[in-house]
Amino acid sequence: MFSKILVPVDLDAPEVAAKAMATARRIAATEGAGILVISVTPDPKDPEKEAALEARLKAYIDGERGELEMDGILNLGGSVAREVRAVAEEMGVDLVVMASHWPRLDDHLFGSRSASVALHSHCSVLVVR
Repeated sequence: MFSKILVPVDLDAPEVAAKAMATARRIAATEGAGILVISVTPDPKDPEKEAALEARLKAYIDGERGELEMDGILNLGGSVAREVRAVAEEMGVDLVVMASHWPRLDDHLFGSRSASVALHSHCSVLVVR
């Protein structure tokens, strides 16, 4: 049913995505799917920061991979929800598995990133709390 799963991860707080990654790993193992990890940071392109973030993303993936097919994408200078949706469509993702958080006041006013991804994505979205 699923062949490619996208998991957004904040490299500054990877523990937030731990349940989402565990869920994606179980689904991928069952379905024989690959996992694509995306990290989006609002910082504009800076070669020094980019190299450090790429290394952190690689280390994160190496720690999570196990026997699964897993790759990563780092996007700098964009909106998290918009970049997740764009990469999901561009890469032919079947499922986005992402973490949720307890809503803040601005989430009630403007909506959360996970709500935006779920509402506007072309594929299935599983939000894990």
